[in-house]
Amino acid sequence: MKRIDIPSLLERLGIKTKRKGRELWACCPLHEERTPSWQIRDDADDPEKHGRWRCLGKCHTGGGPVSLVMAMLGLEAKQAWEWIKTGSVRETVPLEIRFDDNSPDLSRFLFGFQLPQGVEFSPLFDWPVPAAFYAQKRGITAEQIDKWGIGYAIDGRLAKRIVIPWRDSNGKLLGYTARAYTPNEKRYLQPKEEERPAQGVVYGEEHWPPPGVARDVLVVIEGEIDGLAVDRATGFCFGAACGSNFVPAHASKFSTFKRVVIAGDPDAAGNAMTNSIVRTLAHHTKVIPIELPVDSKGGRYDPARLAVECGNDELQRVIEGVL
Repeated sequence: MKRIDIPSLLERLGIKTKRKGRELWACCPLHEERTPSWQIRDDADDPEKHGRWRCLGKCHTGGGPVSLVMAMLGLEAKQAWEWIKTGSVRETVPLEIRFDDNSPDLSRFLFGFQLPQGVEFSPLFDWPVPAAFYAQKRGITAEQIDKWGIGYAIDGRLAKRIVIPWRDSNGKLLGYTARAYTPNEKRYLQPKEEERPAQGVVYGEEHWPPPGVARDVLVVIEGEIDGLAVDRATGFCFGAACGSNFVPAHASKFSTFKRVVIAGDPDAAGNAMTNSIVRTLAHHTKVIPIELPVDSKGGRYDPARLAVECGNDELQRVIEGVL
């Protein structure tokens, strides 16, 4: 795959620019002005700067190619990336939204939940090296980056983290988990209360069969990266409680499957989750708790580590072995 062609993208968006070295300058497309104050980097040799834009005028906004399309066309991040790749968005009517200095922040009400500023989406080969290295170390593939709409942030509140969006079965954005890819940051960040994330979200439901279609096996895990391991190894539907413990809203969703395999982490929290699910669902569907293999130090693997250290085939063997 080629890197995003910035001049071509700007032409499609109707932004007329003048080149100054590796920067393209224009009047800011997000507010009215006569003197160009908006710049975007066109430097395919530097993936961390390529496509980065900012307004030096009155709106002081900035970001990357996806956030530019989001702002110009009123799309969610995954839709914006689809528009960049294909030139269209299925079942979506783009909106052109412009704000001035006195406009209140209406984005949450116009578009629903919004990711914090600074989150970017692109193919894995275009990611900053530390973020790409971490994703690959955890077994996350380029195909999964695209399928699940996973991004990264190099600035803002979620800086130096990969960002895993939570979406419902209609693809609507409801929240996120951000995992640090450098050792000096707090490992996980999730939405603040004032961001108003949805409650009772199950990570993975975005790709479940639609209502009315038979649902057979669901693998319940604790975290998003465990879920991505199950996705790679088995292709089964998976479900992870997002940002909270197991709650009744999760139970009602899990119960739509004929068989629920529980592959919790080998710790107190994992055991508590398993016990709660068994108590709640045992009379509604077939619940199958499993124990993952023991490692060389006597501890048990979690799904993600088992897939990375022993191979996807081993995780597949363990899960399919109880069915």
